[in-house]
Amino acid sequence: MNTDLLEIALIALFTVGIFFIWLGGANIFRSKRQLRKSKDYTIVRRKFDERLYELFEHEGNSILKQQLKKWNTWSEIGKGETLSLFTLLSKSSICGFLFILLSWLFTSSIWMILMGGAIGIVLPFLMLKAQYLRVTYQARRFGLLPYIDLYKNAYIAANHHVITAFHVSERDCPKEMQPVLDWLLRRLHDGSPQKEGLREFADVLHSEWAEVFVNYCISGLEGEAENIVRSLSQLQIEMHGMRDEEEEREMVTRAAFFANFVIIGLTLAGIFFISLLLPQIKRYFVQQNEGHILLTIALWTWITTIIYSYFRLKGGDT
Repeated sequence: MNTDLLEIALIALFTVGIFFIWLGGANIFRSKRQLRKSKDYTIVRRKFDERLYELFEHEGNSILKQQLKKWNTWSEIGKGETLSLFTLLSKSSICGFLFILLSWLFTSSIWMILMGGAIGIVLPFLMLKAQYLRVTYQARRFGLLPYIDLYKNAYIAANHHVITAFHVSERDCPKEMQPVLDWLLRRLHDGSPQKEGLREFADVLHSEWAEVFVNYCISGLEGEAENIVRSLSQLQIEMHGMRDEEEEREMVTRAAFFANFVIIGLTLAGIFFISLLLPQIKRYFVQQNEGHILLTIALWTWITTIIYSYFRLKGGDT
């Protein structure tokens, strides 16, 4: 293994560590939002996707079909476009190859290289879910309460028709709720039971308040309640009362998430400075295979920790 190359890698780790310290510290007090524009299909992608969807439909088992439906929901809500299996699998293959190279840079251990390849393969799927969680988090955190008030007024304007009220509310829908509402409207008219679509709407938002809201809508849809305006008003009052407690809990959770970046950054910076002060430690990490394996394990552990913490932050199931 080239010693100079490994020394450069060690310096690169130090640089990443400093960046993580800055990123974690800054984001404990503020958050950044990034918007990505959706991409159009190409002919090759569309043909490839059509063949894959046919394969899933005719030969795939129920678990694969259920997983495909879940990926498509993530893509429609998180990216605002229909899932492209061609793009997703291509990204998975490229990331797997790059992570194998990254693992090989630090160690010759076949197990560490295989672990890196596995993480690279699943990374695009995790990123897709992360986009989905980001959108649903914004909808749940900032859009659900104002939307319930909007829906209540739309419900009155629609002469107490539950499904029509969702269409009426679309025009003035809060921007945080818009991607989820667009998905719901398509889901309500795809030929499957509307009650099932409303249940999935609550599952997407991953909120007890959304479940209560959906239960009221279903009771109105099935004729169990002639007028759900009073119930919706009571729900709004309860949500307002719990808002301060939820904000405090969210602040603690966000601080814990970004503290991971600070800890990782300090660890990387510590490795660099210790290597400068103690040449034998530098030789251990740079020249010995055991040191390479230790760095590789630490790297994959940090990546896994950040992914897990992000999903917990956004309210996803891990």
